Amino acid sequence: MRPMDRRAIPLHRSILRVAAQPALKGIQARCLGVICFECKDTMEFLNPDARSLVGVFCDLLIDDFRESDIVRLDTHGTFEDYADFFLDKLSDDALLILSLVTWHFDASLHNLSTTLLPPPSLLLHFILSGNDEELCEILWGNYTQSSGRETSLEAFATKFKRLIGLITEGFLLCFLGPP
Repeated sequence: MRPMDRRAIPLHRSILRVAAQPALKGIQARCLGVICFECKDTMEFLNPDARSLVGVFCDLLIDDFRESDIVRLDTHGTFEDYADFFLDKLSDDALLILSLVTWHFDASLHNLSTTLLPPPSLLLHFILSGNDEELCEILWGNYTQSSGRETSLEAFATKFKRLIGLITEGFLLCFLGPP
């Protein structure tokens, strides 16, 4: 195993956490899409809060990402609880990558605020499309600059895909697992 680059990320964890949250919630929304379209038979086994969350997500899709539905999804207790759980577990490096995703889609969120905001609709559209390839090269350049770490595009793309896969798997396991 190669030694990991352990240089400190130049932004405070609280700033990264707030900026990473919309991207993390966007990935969670992608997971809800999987549940809605590929796991319909599991709906009857979900607890009422989880079923309610899936219903809010379906409304979001039906109403074509209406802002009020994005806010309903973002403020749903179950959605927030999962986001907080994962944000607490992620490394600063992972938070930086997710922050860069958020900032790519909404530069106004780069104001280093500590106010939690819902995912921008463009971010949700992109993440729900599952087309992560396009974004990797842009994120790689921003990551290298922000972290001060030299890494190849291939290594960054692998790290990015693993991060999304880890979050997706973790969300689905928590969401579909026993209460």
